[in-house]
Amino acid sequence: VDFVCAYLNANGEANTIQDALRWMNNMVGYDNIKPFTAIDQTNEEKASQLKLKSIGQLKHFGLNHYLKKRGISEKVGYKYLKEIRVLNKETLKTIIALGLKNEENGYELRNPLLKSSIGAKSITFIRGNSIEPKGIHIFEGMFDFLSIATLAKKPLVNDSIILNSNSLIN
Repeated sequence: VDFVCAYLNANGEANTIQDALRWMNNMVGYDNIKPFTAIDQTNEEKASQLKLKSIGQLKHFGLNHYLKKRGISEKVGYKYLKEIRVLNKETLKTIIALGLKNEENGYELRNPLLKSSIGAKSITFIRGNSIEPKGIHIFEGMFDFLSIATLAKKPLVNDSIILNSNSLIN
């Protein structure tokens, strides 16, 4: 709660304990918020706890607000991302996250409190506007790509690969 209060304060938002709890509930629900433990799970272990519930158009206020705070335009968010709802099999709570589809039909999941994936881990390939591209853009993660797509204000000419993990660089 202290961290979220500090985060909200740093972003010029109302930052009382009640504001932090409301913000956390909008993102993941009160029951999903657990104290940190000394043993951290790997992304693979976290992903195995998640079950896909639904994939839809980006509508959730909290996710749109998160994109805005990250400097990503609404237009870019709607073009490349989906609103993903997953069930945490351990807590039986639904988590709402941004999802970027990868080449194995899995999704990279992000919200302010979650960085995970569901389905097979793979790169994301995004076709550029050129029929015969002269180069390729390579990004480490989804927000690197979304930031450039926002700054460009138009689709990139060359194709893009988003690694979604440094382990996929090969």
